[in-house]
Amino acid sequence: MGEIMEKVLILCARKPEKGIRYLVEHRFLDYRPNAVARFLITRKGLSKLMIGEYLGNLQKQFNVQVLA
Repeated sequence: MGEIMEKVLILCARKPEKGIRYLVEHRFLDYRPNAVARFLITRKGLSKLMIGEYLGNLQKQFNVQVLA
């Protein structure tokens, strides 16, 4: 899991949606708003700026649900 998390952190640093999509596709994360929110809050090493970019994309309904 260490290599996978390194890859996810790199993806999230550039584009958070890609990192989350990677985790969901590889079944490390459920694609549910509360699961994604928990990941964003608890995972160390994620850029706060990129988390804000992800949550601030209010044009995507899923991101709004994660924010709520």
